[in-house]
Amino acid sequence: MWKRKTQRQILKSFEQLTAFQRKKTTSRASASRQAQRPKTKRRRAVEIIDGDSFVLGKEKIRIKGIDAPEIGGAECLAERLLGLRAKAFLAERLGATGAIDLVRYDQDQYGRTLATVYVGGADLAKEMIRLGLAVEYRGYKADWCK
Repeated sequence: MWKRKTQRQILKSFEQLTAFQRKKTTSRASASRQAQRPKTKRRRAVEIIDGDSFVLGKEKIRIKGIDAPEIGGAECLAERLLGLRAKAFLAERLGATGAIDLVRYDQDQYGRTLATVYVGGADLAKEMIRLGLAVEYRGYKADWCK
């Protein structure tokens, strides 16, 4: 009888030890999986300056390849109103819950980072051109007052 009890105890101890080792191995494996995952990008504060520039965190960004209407230095009321619409659109898109992805290039003459901006996978510059809120930048200011 003593042998049976001892065998049962040994078997139970073995099962407990095996379960503990499985749990320990599983937690190590999940920890290594977590270490391999890319860190989620945290959204930083976005401040919209005008229709083609904004501040992300502490970095000033100018959307590469477009020219949006001016607001402060507008030459006519039509340009100012369209500039306000472009700014509102940019605020809406950048304030959405999707991730903001930047492909950075150089800096412009004002020290802003020139970047292609993607929101939710969509190219923001192309979207603004399609909607008539910006034109393709050709090296000079567009005439919005025609």
